[in-house]
Amino acid sequence: MDRSYEKTIKVAYIWLIVGMLIRMMVPSLGETTPAGHLYYGASNHAVTVGFVSMMMIGYASKMVPTFRGVAIYNIRLSEWTFLLLNTGIFLRVFAQTMIPFWPTPCYPIAGISGWVEVTALGMFAYNLWNTINLKEEMRAAERVKRLSNATKDTIVYDVIESCPDTLDVFLSFGFSQLANPTARRTMGKVVTIEAACNFKSVDLNKLLDALNTKIKEKRAT
Repeated sequence: MDRSYEKTIKVAYIWLIVGMLIRMMVPSLGETTPAGHLYYGASNHAVTVGFVSMMMIGYASKMVPTFRGVAIYNIRLSEWTFLLLNTGIFLRVFAQTMIPFWPTPCYPIAGISGWVEVTALGMFAYNLWNTINLKEEMRAAERVKRLSNATKDTIVYDVIESCPDTLDVFLSFGFSQLANPTARRTMGKVVTIEAACNFKSVDLNKLLDALNTKIKEKRAT
């Protein structure tokens, strides 16, 4: 399960704080001075791209796969989006605040940062588009067919589809939400056994032992 959205949302709040701190420095520089304009622009960039855009990316990366009942198309792309976008924001904000002191090297850096951010946003758009159009049914069928035992990284939905009797095991461990077929087809498709155990404070090893015992019993019949 891709959980990169968590750090994306957390870092978004950090950029909001950075933007506010820079904005507080503007009056001391003079709002009509060149330095004041530069710091005001850096503050706006930290808030609009650093906070607003990253919040949108974070929540979209969580909500779209959940509502589609699929995993994110490419987790590696999510990681690169996070890395490049933050790199671009940092370069822009840092360079713009340093222009009054080192204009020659900082102006080009501020310009290059835009291309870094655009690349990150392009990766995000590509990843999200493919997630929306992902034919998960075919992938899930292949995973279920190959499933011989459950591990901490196994998707909950795959276990139940492979061996329907395991639903009773999940319910006995307190996962009452899985009694709802809709929950199994949505959240169940994007949550690993480990993530489910962490959420419900269930002993992972005990659950895995019970699930694998049930799977072996099913295959033996």
